[in-house]
Amino acid sequence: ENAFLELVHRLDRDTSGILIMAKKRSALLEMHRQIREGLTDKRYRLIAHGAMDAITGTKQLKFPLLKYVLENGERRVRVDPKGQPSHTNIRVTEIVQHDSACFTLVEAQLKTGRTHQIRVHLQKIGHPILGDDKYGLESGDKQLKVKHLFLHAHLAVFSHPKTSEKIRIETNLPKRFHDFLAQWDSRFLAQTLQPKEID
Repeated sequence: ENAFLELVHRLDRDTSGILIMAKKRSALLEMHRQIREGLTDKRYRLIAHGAMDAITGTKQLKFPLLKYVLENGERRVRVDPKGQPSHTNIRVTEIVQHDSACFTLVEAQLKTGRTHQIRVHLQKIGHPILGDDKYGLESGDKQLKVKHLFLHAHLAVFSHPKTSEKIRIETNLPKRFHDFLAQWDSRFLAQTLQPKEID
């Protein structure tokens, strides 16, 4: 058994997907260096409220983020000029419009790794993530009967901390994504929803 086992990064509590761990402290430090210097590639798939039809290609979201605490002690993050520089690239992969529902499938690429970064950036542009109980659209979630956060870490690319070999880890979307999408559009019944690349 390994005496040392440490998370290289974290996921928000309700976010599914890839989570990387280091077995040695030297590996942990090297992975942190790669992340700090922007040498890793982390991408997420999500479903956002509304039709993001005004976005073509890759859109850069650069909003500084500041942590704060509510009166009840809950920690939150907001866009604030005094916050840390934060950068997310997003690309629309599909827009679903129905008589009683409208939402967008998005791929997001983290260029920085702030707490709740993707969630707050999507909220800032008026398209919060479905099922986000902190930064979401409660009325919209109730209408769509959404009970879970639709944010999934689907891709991680980095160099092996010892051999420098390029490592690519990828996972398909979880069943809850497919089940939800298939309710509104039969095209998703047979789709695997593989990611589209962000340049």
